[in-house]
Amino acid sequence: MEDDQLRALRTENRLLAARLLRLEQLLFRTTAILASAALIAGPFLPYLMAADPDPDEDSSISLVRSVIALPDSGGGPYESEAMVVGVLMGIFVLCTAVTLISMLVYASSNTERARFVTRVAAGILLAGSSSAWLLVLLLAEQWSPRVSNFSPASLVIGIGAVLTLVAAAIRPDPE
Repeated sequence: MEDDQLRALRTENRLLAARLLRLEQLLFRTTAILASAALIAGPFLPYLMAADPDPDEDSSISLVRSVIALPDSGGGPYESEAMVVGVLMGIFVLCTAVTLISMLVYASSNTERARFVTRVAAGILLAGSSSAWLLVLLLAEQWSPRVSNFSPASLVIGIGAVLTLVAAAIRPDPE
């Protein structure tokens, strides 16, 4: 009689462990998809926006557009500053791409090395998006009262970095 109860408990334990693993994998996949969506959308969202947008003018600057427009920065009085900002935005977009790629690699191969690279890339990206947001917060209104101190791109990329860190933390270990 005890052997039957023990066997039933072991079977129930295996079934519960399998169910828990499926739930953990579902949670990881959902978090990874949300992180990927945020990391893909972030660079295309406005980095700087006008506080009072004029319907006749373009009232925002996205990260990708600032990098693409870098060669055409012209010969104005702030050309060197524009080049530096464009290069920094390019590095920001590159960090976002590296984090996205490392997240996709980690999602397809559950190894410790991929987890480590994903955590490091997401940590660097989180620090970068926080710094970019702080830069906009501190300098936007002082630079021009028409510039809003809210940066949707920094916010979404920061959320993507946090979700990437969460996904790397909750993924079940390889067996």
